[in-house]
Amino acid sequence: MVGATRLCRMLLVALVTVTGCLSAPPGPGEEPRPTARCEGDPGPPEPVAMPWSIATLPGWSQADAAEGDLEDWFVATGVFTHVLHGAIAATPDGAVTYQGGDLTGSSQSCAAVVAAHRLGYPILVVLGGDRGDDSLALATDDTNRAALVAGLVDFIDAYGYDGVSIAWIADVVPEQLSALVGDLKVAFADRSPRPLLTVDASTATVDPSVAAGWFPALDAINLESYGPDWAEQLNAYLDAGVPPSAIDLGIGLSVDDITRADVRAKIDAAVAKGLRGVTSWEMGALESADDPRLVAYRPLFQ
Repeated sequence: MVGATRLCRMLLVALVTVTGCLSAPPGPGEEPRPTARCEGDPGPPEPVAMPWSIATLPGWSQADAAEGDLEDWFVATGVFTHVLHGAIAATPDGAVTYQGGDLTGSSQSCAAVVAAHRLGYPILVVLGGDRGDDSLALATDDTNRAALVAGLVDFIDAYGYDGVSIAWIADVVPEQLSALVGDLKVAFADRSPRPLLTVDASTATVDPSVAAGWFPALDAINLESYGPDWAEQLNAYLDAGVPPSAIDLGIGLSVDDITRADVRAKIDAAVAKGLRGVTSWEMGALESADDPRLVAYRPLFQ
């Protein structure tokens, strides 16, 4: 069950931290990732099998709580397996920056990465979001995209993130987003452990037929299914050929999914359709670890 799974994951992290061996040695042709610079980081956790239950932690939610409380918060909720943390931004020439995103700087990155890894959660940094995607059309063009990819690799190496999640919300250029997905896949392929790659998408931002072409380069689509048309959104991507096991159904804790029944309906759909899991927006919408909506997640793990 959920509690036992979380306990096993925590014990695994403690064990491998003591022995100093957190992941298998890189295979032939793979490049081991460098040691991150965040003090206290035990290193990348073991991969998490399906189902995924992703908690989104934007910078403003993190700022509302003492950074030292992050571990206690995630342990107490007991229903998440991954963290999306963000967002960072890109300059027009493809440089990666905190400026313009939701994170205030390196202290927030390190606090979240260390807390997540101590609990066995992979944590991905988000590129873009509502305030960080203003320059993505320029940053992902043929002139600047290589710099953006290299900058993202350097960023996750520096802070120990386990991957990148792209949240291009406004004025998406589909062919450039697809090119970014492909280039990141190549950049990540020879890294050990291989960083994860996900993309936020909705029918309003990315045509499902475009998203279907991202596989198998992509680990998952985080479906922005936060409105009353969530079932139609899901079916549109499934009908276009996106594998069910590559979709995380969006739960809008701060948008429309305000009751336990709302959340349970999406959990039931994720289980029935064999989805990879769910993505929940966002942690700040939970008043406490006793929020009654958290109970509705448990069938995902049964």
